[in-house]
Amino acid sequence: MGKMLDRKESSTAIPPLVEGDRLKLDEFLRRYEADKTAVRAELLNGVVYVNARRIVVNGKETIVPPISLEGHGRPQIRIATWLGVYDEHTPGVAASAPFTVRMAEDKAPEPDVSLSILPDYRSRPTSGEHRVPELIVEIANTSASTDLGIKFDMYQSAGVQEYLVWRTERRLLNWFLLVKQHYVPLEPDVEGIIRSVTFPGLWLDTKAVQNWETSSFLTTLQLGLASPEHAAFVAKLQAKAKRKKK
Repeated sequence: MGKMLDRKESSTAIPPLVEGDRLKLDEFLRRYEADKTAVRAELLNGVVYVNARRIVVNGKETIVPPISLEGHGRPQIRIATWLGVYDEHTPGVAASAPFTVRMAEDKAPEPDVSLSILPDYRSRPTSGEHRVPELIVEIANTSASTDLGIKFDMYQSAGVQEYLVWRTERRLLNWFLLVKQHYVPLEPDVEGIIRSVTFPGLWLDTKAVQNWETSSFLTTLQLGLASPEHAAFVAKLQAKAKRKKK
């Protein structure tokens, strides 16, 4: 949903966010917070991308460009539901709707959906606020060139373990796994199911997703949650948390 509408009044001396400007993280965040028209914006390799703005037309507030229901809205809520159910059954992980991910001094994307291992349950080192989710999902209705271009390269270099792009216009799913600092495709099995490596039990029925069969792909997820691999993963996360508390 982007930024909250009730942000504090900011000084008019702060410049607005402008598409294509080159900024560092702190200045990008300062302008993003102050610019009341910017609804969703990202900093990709130091360049500002303004994905949506709030404007007034004939006295009525509206968001431009408009968000497509079938191309973006419904696919995003389906993926968010899928990750939310996994979150609910996997202590130590957290699913999230869009938020600004502070990856580096020139990188602050706002992925559509993400899944992270919480700090107390993870073994990977973190550096301040620059912590990346283990899984990022982008819904690519009209943004496939960006999601499979600059974002693909950026998430790969930042160490995002898995990256899923749902190309809704073509009804295609591209799921990648980071192997030796490079993304390789995660392929479905003969039944059309892709199984996450980073999050055991996170299973996705690609045919059901492509055909909008939400109940079917949630049924597949329940099978993954009931698998021995998921139980072992939960036990592993809990063991890490206990060791950190000592």
